[in-house]
Amino acid sequence: MRKLILILLLLPIGALAQKTLSGVWTGALTNDSTQARNDQTFELALTEYRGKVYGYSYATFLENDHLYYIVKRVEGTIVDGVCEVTDDELVSTNLFTKLDKRVKRTITFRMNPVDSIWRLDGTWKTNKTREFYAITGKIALKEEKDLNKSRVYEHLGDLGLQKSLAWDKKEEPKQMVIIKVEDVATAKKEKVKEEKVKKPKEEEVAKVKEEKVKKVKEEDVKKEAAVAKETKKEEIKKPEPVKVVPAAQLASRKIEKTEEIGFAADSLVIALYDNGEVDGDTVSVLLNGEIFWANQGLKSQAIKKTVYIPAGTDSLELVLYAENLGAYPPNTGLLIIYDGNERYMVRFSADFNRNARVVLRRKKGV
Repeated sequence: MRKLILILLLLPIGALAQKTLSGVWTGALTNDSTQARNDQTFELALTEYRGKVYGYSYATFLENDHLYYIVKRVEGTIVDGVCEVTDDELVSTNLFTKLDKRVKRTITFRMNPVDSIWRLDGTWKTNKTREFYAITGKIALKEEKDLNKSRVYEHLGDLGLQKSLAWDKKEEPKQMVIIKVEDVATAKKEKVKEEKVKKPKEEEVAKVKEEKVKKVKEEDVKKEAAVAKETKKEEIKKPEPVKVVPAAQLASRKIEKTEEIGFAADSLVIALYDNGEVDGDTVSVLLNGEIFWANQGLKSQAIKKTVYIPAGTDSLELVLYAENLGAYPPNTGLLIIYDGNERYMVRFSADFNRNARVVLRRKKGV
């Protein structure tokens, strides 16, 4: 007994602490059914508080060269080292079809009783409804400490929901439970109604002024047309549009290596997507220092090109340069590289200070 007490006293305090589920977890989902899709990437952003878990899930999948995403609010409980997280409601998606609100996915994780550390290698299942059978599967996630690499955290930033995770607070993240997308829309409508009730006279005055201004403008247009007809002015040539030079500030920006990928084929197909909310992101892509894509707008639909690799070439370098930052900075996207039957997914982020770089190296012995 004395030896055990001595060992415990010599251990660092952190070794006795229980690992929290709060944070970002990334990985993939697989389905037990052969008829269900098996290519989903999956992320969770969770906050643990007094035996309860709150957060968001983020799933993506490809279909007909289209990148789809689904963001859901989730909540769960922790009992005796077992955590069950269940879908709460849909937050955001770019799917064209409506999701059945009655279908909920429940994910189960277990704490390792030896070291009290959560390992998010678990199982999941959906409930059965009249229209849908229950589906089961497995999930494998790992903690992502670099939030810049997390798509769910970035997407929550686009939606203004990052603060609802409350990781730095010692209180229950009530904001997460209260905030709803439909509530925001309803609040805006109520505000508009209140303003109309409070200021009816001002609106009438503004309407009268608007009509007067409109009449004045119409009269001015007529006068200008008459003057133009009488004096027979020459047509003014429209200035030629200014050509935007792709990657103009390439030399002044830092280049950060995103990932290194091995390839075997003599040709690669490269697909480019907007990785989430389509917000006007535009990039230029350079291949070995030459423009591969110039001023290309990112979309959820794939933009594809084939790269034919010259004999004797052992490596390729792709640099992604942000031409703008879109509505939600920074500029984010997804590269999918097809090497024969192999597929590699690379998420990248770039802004006006740094470029993203992907290095492709030929596999040894190929």
